Amino acid sequence: MTVANEQALDFVWRHPDAAMITLRPDGTAHMARIEVAAFDGKVWATGTGPLVRTKNLRRDPRCSLFVFGAHPHWLGLETTATITEGRPRHHLDGASSSGVRQTASMLFPSGSRTKAP
Repeated sequence: MTVANEQALDFVWRHPDAAMITLRPDGTAHMARIEVAAFDGKVWATGTGPLVRTKNLRRDPRCSLFVFGAHPHWLGLETTATITEGRPRHHLDGASSSGVRQTASMLFPSGSRTKAP
C-alpha cells in the first residue's frame, strides 16, 4: 500500500506486529497474525501459497490490517492487496534470501484508508 500519511508509515516501521483480516469464500472473516514492513512508501507482508490468507487474497484482495502499537496505540488500514510472486527482495533483518522458500509478497496499494482512535 502506498500510504499518503507519513505518520502511518512511521508507525508501521516502528511496530511490525499486525493482524490481517481477509474474507473466506463464505464471506466470514479470517484473522492471521503477521509482520509488516514499511519500505519505499509502501507496506509489505509475506506469506506462502498454502496459507489461508494468501488463498483468500487471491480470490478477493480486500483486507484489513490492524497494526499493534504500545498500548493504547494502534493503526487500522482498510485496503486491497497486490500479490507478487517469487522470492522476497527485502528482509527486515537484512538476511540473505538464499534458502528461503517461495513466497507471495503482499503489497497494499494506494487508496488505503487509515483508522486510528
